Amino acid sequence: MSIGALLLVVSRVVTGHPVSQDPSLLLIPGMAIHVATAGFWFASLWVLLRLLRKGPLVDAPRILERFAKAALWSVGALLAAGVLMAAIHIQSIDALFNTIYGSTLLWKLGGVAALLAFAMANKFWLTPRLSEQYNPGKLRTSIRIEALVMLAVIAISTVLAATPAVSKSDGEQTAGPTSSISVASESGDYSLTVDFSSQRYDETLPLSMELYDSGGDAIAVLEVSLTVTIPSRRIESLPLSISAIEGNHVSVDADYPDASDTFFEVLILVTDFDRERFVFTREGRIEH
Repeated sequence: MSIGALLLVVSRVVTGHPVSQDPSLLLIPGMAIHVATAGFWFASLWVLLRLLRKGPLVDAPRILERFAKAALWSVGALLAAGVLMAAIHIQSIDALFNTIYGSTLLWKLGGVAALLAFAMANKFWLTPRLSEQYNPGKLRTSIRIEALVMLAVIAISTVLAATPAVSKSDGEQTAGPTSSISVASESGDYSLTVDFSSQRYDETLPLSMELYDSGGDAIAVLEVSLTVTIPSRRIESLPLSISAIEGNHVSVDADYPDASDTFFEVLILVTDFDRERFVFTREGRIEH
């Protein structure tokens, strides 16, 4: 069991945010403490249920009191590590309420609050009653519900681990008014005007494009494909959905984390036989 718990901690630490974001020197030990203490909490619920079955034969009330005191340190470490990592990933109250990562974190915080409520009820209300009259039915029910809530929190944590966290540079890069750039194709025969609509952090980033020839005349777009690459997020050539093509105008509603190293590749069919390629960032064309 101890080897399995160690593998769980290691696997959670070496994948996801701790190794892909800075400061890793804080995130890696923070995640290790967070996962280890959460695992201890969940495993202890099973142990407590077995203990209650044995009842007065093992002096369950006394053991529960001693366990509750020791558990305070574990819960404190769990919360401290969680707050540290949340502060690093979120960095602002605004991001907590206006990003996918922040919204998912709020669901997790709600689950953790429910867990703490059950733990407090068990410690200060149900456990002391066992010393007066050994009737563990309500305490067993409370622990079972606590375990179910814990499973829900673990499920949310899994989703959170797969959700790109918010970084300060991302917020500074993408928040603000609509920006527009003009990008030349690799052949130099066409130009693409790209308008980036205002977005917040890692939420939806709508953008639109208009195609012109070298003389400034609008050119009808016959077919278009758009991919995004974000090295810092380990996203490579992710296809984005084209919502509409009207003449030389292309509308895109893209849902992806727009980081400071995001770049786009657009392939446009301008005639039945000719396809033009554009590669650019939010600042402009990438020279090759």
